[in-house]
Amino acid sequence: MKISKFEQNLSLIRDYFERGQKSVFQLADIVNILENKRLEWDLPKTLTSYVFLKLLLQHTDLKLTSIKFPTREYSLFVWRDAPIWAYCLSFIKNLYYTHRTALYIHKLINDPQNKIYVNFEQKRNSESNYSSSLTQEKIDFSFSRTQRVSANIADFKGYRIYLLNGQNTNMCGVIETYFNQSKIRVTNLERTLIDIVVRPSYTNGIIEILNCYKLAKDRISIENLIKMLKKMPFVYPYHQAIGFLLEKSGVYDQNEINKLKNLGLKYDFYLDREMSEKDYSKEWRLYYPKFIS
Repeated sequence: MKISKFEQNLSLIRDYFERGQKSVFQLADIVNILENKRLEWDLPKTLTSYVFLKLLLQHTDLKLTSIKFPTREYSLFVWRDAPIWAYCLSFIKNLYYTHRTALYIHKLINDPQNKIYVNFEQKRNSESNYSSSLTQEKIDFSFSRTQRVSANIADFKGYRIYLLNGQNTNMCGVIETYFNQSKIRVTNLERTLIDIVVRPSYTNGIIEILNCYKLAKDRISIENLIKMLKKMPFVYPYHQAIGFLLEKSGVYDQNEINKLKNLGLKYDFYLDREMSEKDYSKEWRLYYPKFIS
């Protein structure tokens, strides 16, 4: 009885998936589809989500796949063949593209080099008083060491997917858009330019970052960038590094750049970590790699 009812409405079920905006589903999505469409497809109340899923896998183009990270494997169900961009935001709620992948989506770089960076924000913690106890010694010590990078990496369909667990920003600067026929979430251009300064290890380095700052001219608002900086809970004075890059790019209005300087220059800061040869900008109180002098 269950199978016959399913088979009688198979064309409707297939048409639903064919016309749907999504092509990659979690188990919870399949459960919701059954509950929302049960009456319309005349499926019996006794049909469980497990049996419904089994029938879909047997009689339609829905297929089971998984993305395996070192600490967890995520099962996904895909209708026909979905683009990589649809998979990468489907296995955890509120994932979004970030860092070098965002640069690629915003067309500031031409090649993602088969690496995809997605971010999952940490839960909001109580306010830390660490920033009030920030000292020059703490900054010097921190930036003399290697930056930590995520080891939560999955190899999937010829790509390396880096799952980052960033600080909670309440999705600050995250937008929805379409890219390569997929609806995606990605950091906007101002947020992306901030992120790559905070974590340059998720790019191809300072030269690439500086070039992206140049290419972003006429596409960003420095005023909006500053507003975003103020909203994000940073301990370190990243505005000094951002102001230096804006000025070093040679394409931005100096009056706009000075707005970052007005945020204060209380400490000496660093454009990158573990710099073997560096110069110093008195204007920005910033150490930077000698090769961009």
